[in-house]
Amino acid sequence: MALQLAALLLLSVMAHAAGGFEKNGSYWAIKFAGYIFNHTQTVILGNAPQKLETSAALGSCNSGGFIYQWQQSTDGVNFTNIPGANGVEYQPGAITQKMYYRRMVSCGSETAYTNVATVSVELDGGCISTKTQWLLFGNIPASINATAALFGRDPGNYSYQWQCSIDNISFIDIPGATLQNLSFSSPLPQLCGFSEKRSQAVRWI
Repeated sequence: MALQLAALLLLSVMAHAAGGFEKNGSYWAIKFAGYIFNHTQTVILGNAPQKLETSAALGSCNSGGFIYQWQQSTDGVNFTNIPGANGVEYQPGAITQKMYYRRMVSCGSETAYTNVATVSVELDGGCISTKTQWLLFGNIPASINATAALFGRDPGNYSYQWQCSIDNISFIDIPGATLQNLSFSSPLPQLCGFSEKRSQAVRWI
């Protein structure tokens, strides 16, 4: 919190120093749109992010005071207004995908924006759909299938690594087993449990 206050003080000084800046022959009413302090978050799928702690706008608005409007986006480029979100700070609801937030500040015909807050959804490692197989010694197991990974900080850019364990505690990587599903070309020498490690996070299934 002390760091946030120091940052806000610095921003206030900068905004005050910019007080003589003109726009179309008149002074800007909005000297500083404000700053979202906790602008990078990661949440579990279906959970709500923390409240977006944001400083108030700085300047002098003689047209009824500053008007705040929070906006959201799924791509960080195209933003839409959030109905009823008109406070200095904003508490997002539960999300199921990566989201971006910013606050628009208006004074008369002037408009300015805060920095953008990015909220990522924690990686969902998927699920192994082939649970248990019973085989005669020397037989080759059927392929083990798993659903694709979802979400994470870089959706669509995942890497996979299958692992094997004989005690379901200590797992070792299977060389070359780096696809979403696991196929076998030879029999297993002994009982083995499998898991799949996904990039950005690990989930044992």
